[in-house]
Amino acid sequence: MLTRWRLAGALGAAVATGCGGRAGIRAAVERDSAGVVIVETSAPILGPGYDIRIDSVPTVDIGGGTDPRYEFGPDSRIIRLAEGSIVVGDRRGLRWFDPRGAWVRSVGREGSGPAEVRQIDLLGHFGDSVLVYDGGQRRISVFDSGGAYGRATATLSHDSAGEAFPLAVMSDGRLLLGTYPEPARVNGVRRDSLALSIGAPDGRITAHIGRFPWVDQLIEVQRDGVSMGRVPFARLAAWATFDSLTLVATNEQFRLDWYDARGRLRRSIRRPWTAVMVTEADLRAQVDEWLESFPAGMEGRKAKAREMWMAAPRLRAKPPYDRVVVSDSGDVWVEEYGEPGRKRRPSIYSVFDRIGRWQTQVSVPAGVEPVAIGVRGMVATWHDQDDATHVRVYQLSRSRR
Repeated sequence: MLTRWRLAGALGAAVATGCGGRAGIRAAVERDSAGVVIVETSAPILGPGYDIRIDSVPTVDIGGGTDPRYEFGPDSRIIRLAEGSIVVGDRRGLRWFDPRGAWVRSVGREGSGPAEVRQIDLLGHFGDSVLVYDGGQRRISVFDSGGAYGRATATLSHDSAGEAFPLAVMSDGRLLLGTYPEPARVNGVRRDSLALSIGAPDGRITAHIGRFPWVDQLIEVQRDGVSMGRVPFARLAAWATFDSLTLVATNEQFRLDWYDARGRLRRSIRRPWTAVMVTEADLRAQVDEWLESFPAGMEGRKAKAREMWMAAPRLRAKPPYDRVVVSDSGDVWVEEYGEPGRKRRPSIYSVFDRIGRWQTQVSVPAGVEPVAIGVRGMVATWHDQDDATHVRVYQLSRSRR
């Protein structure tokens, strides 16, 4: 696969620099001395006349109403299987829905017995199997595509700095594992690192990828431990897998790195980005948005929270981007950084192909958060006026104006 990537990258560079190339293409590909392919694109290569459009009305809408089979909590995990079925998992267990959104079956329940869960921190699939990681029990369970329970295994610690936990599933069933050490007892805003490795479900490590910055947090040392608080405009790293590859996006600049199954950096995707400084107006808008989640009648607590967040240490610049989603075909969708209030307006995603070239930008309807993207459309979550979670499928169309 990497050989095909290099060939296609070389062809992309030829098109970008050739005299007869299509107008609007500004892609450059080069290889550094370590053999890493670097893809830098200054603007979408398909130009302003090419669109990926998302239908405004979903073809499937699961959620709402009074039927508990169609009720989803904020901690729900969602995947779509190859044949189009949708699986939703939360502490009540797993629920299967057919491609049209009709409930098929429920598997498991809250508990610690076989096929039972306390909390689902990862829901993934490989081949015809569904994998669940229960962080409350540090247990991995595997089901077949129809929901039959197969096996369970406990994950093992592999680093003296902390315990490993799964972040994503690869196509052969191996796991992308993260290890997060206990924060140092030092007050202030800090971004601790996360060690990434590849391993089998039993915790056996097959490759080490490296250690990367994770999330900005406000660390406060207390008598009984260390508390970690949210930071306005915090940077949050993203990780994903495609086939046997791992995508690492640390959110420090507009850069996305692909690592192979042996943990080696193979391809680096880059795009121009200019840091935008955080203003007092930005901070007030962010705090106002956070305070919207407080229930009515809590004005005293809201006032204290506002004072705390406005006075807390903060970052000087906004992050380069927000969510990162890898499609079924290996394209990477990267959400442009959203200002406070983004849930009430469309979000913009930059789409990079498997080669790493910046193809185009896509407008996603307000309140829609993509979960899975493929030829069958885009699976996303959406919240109605009662704040009930819906799982939706939107059709995608590609056209040239």
